[in-house]
Amino acid sequence: MNLLSYSYFNIAAMETYAGFVNYFTVLAQQGFLPARVLGLRVDWEDKTINELEDSYGQEWTYYQRLNQEWYCYSAFFISIVVCQMMNTLIRKTRRNTIITPRFFKNKIIFVGLLSQIVIGVILCYVPGLNIGLHFMPIRVQYWFVGIEYTFLILVYDELRTFLIRKFPGSK
Repeated sequence: MNLLSYSYFNIAAMETYAGFVNYFTVLAQQGFLPARVLGLRVDWEDKTINELEDSYGQEWTYYQRLNQEWYCYSAFFISIVVCQMMNTLIRKTRRNTIITPRFFKNKIIFVGLLSQIVIGVILCYVPGLNIGLHFMPIRVQYWFVGIEYTFLILVYDELRTFLIRKFPGSK
């Protein structure tokens, strides 16, 4: 139960935050600043509005907004994938730090990390998946928006394992 609550509450909250930061980064770079996005959902989804203005006065049609929404979904997903890679590494040990020579002896974990990257690349960049799954090819820079949150997850887990080792009988 401790592992479930740790993974689904503590780490998942950081991963979700990383996903939303990437989502709003994509929107902001396309012209929709966060102040403009709040309260925009009804107009955003209205198929009859083909001249919705962004923060800079550029007009967007319904289909442009739909593609932008899929682009944001893809960026959100990629942030979760990047954070899940760190989650894979920190879940390997419960009490020990991952910064040990023993950690690098497990070659299978690196195959798992590579498979996560490959799945993300396939879902984002294989033509035709935007029709079925609504994934869009995103710029490479959006793969790196969630990196700082992976370091936050690592530091959080290392602090947790340090406290577990320092106070072994506590919960």
